[in-house]
Amino acid sequence: MSPTATPAPTLTPTPTSKFSNKKYDEFVGAVFGETEVDTGVPIRIRAWSVAEGNSLIVVLNLTSESRNDARRAKEVNTLATSGYVQAVAHHDLERINGKITDRLRIAEVNNTGAQPKTLVVNTSLAREYYTGQIDAAEFTEEYWKTERNMTADEIEYVYNMDSRTGNQTLYNGTGD
Repeated sequence: MSPTATPAPTLTPTPTSKFSNKKYDEFVGAVFGETEVDTGVPIRIRAWSVAEGNSLIVVLNLTSESRNDARRAKEVNTLATSGYVQAVAHHDLERINGKITDRLRIAEVNNTGAQPKTLVVNTSLAREYYTGQIDAAEFTEEYWKTERNMTADEIEYVYNMDSRTGNQTLYNGTGD
């Protein structure tokens, strides 16, 4: 996978001061911009934050597993592969400035009654993928292995983020 020449600009959800960190704005903008370029399904971002431990937490309103598991997987995979991996590559190739996070944590909000889930994509794994050390199947398998139910504290944190920030839908009907 070779990164595109320049990151696509995009509007990002506006975080509140409690959850934002301007040092990461260019990197986060690249994550969302690259995601929007490639997505064939709407990706509903509810909030984002760079949190303690240097994690980019992106809160998504995901399609429920019971409704359409393939679409849910596509939403996560597009953010991880097209967004996060490309932004890591842009940063490493000095196409964007600022700080980079150590990992992407995707956290789910939903109203289905199902336990919300979370998963992690480590930056080191993203680098292995974009440099060709591992293939797409192995990359995807590795981060899906981290999926688990969110703890009560994580749910509270995510819902606090969600209630204090704006929403953004990333979608490019031609990206599929």
